[in-house]
Amino acid sequence: TIDVSGSEKLQEFRALNTVIPQAIFANGAPLHTVHLPKSITTLNLNENQDLKNIITSYPVVMSKEENGDIITHDPETYRGLYLEGITDY
Repeated sequence: TIDVSGSEKLQEFRALNTVIPQAIFANGAPLHTVHLPKSITTLNLNENQDLKNIITSYPVVMSKEENGDIITHDPETYRGLYLEGITDY
C-alpha cells in the first residue's frame, strides 16, 4: 500500500510497472497526473479537482525511434487518470 495522504501538495503520481494494491491520496491534493498499474484494488481519490482527464492509452513520456533517437512527449498528453486495464481500450 502507498499512503501519500499527508502529501497535500502532490501533483504527479506514476506507478506503472509496479505491483502496488492500494493508493491513498490526500483530500483535495492538486493532482493532475495519476498513472496506476493493473494491480490496484483500492484507490482513494477525494476532492481532486485538478485531475480532469481520463487517459485511454498507455501514457508515454519518452519513446525510442527506430533510428535510436529518444523523443520526449508533451507533458500535457499524459496528464490525467490512467488505470491500466480499466481506463485504456
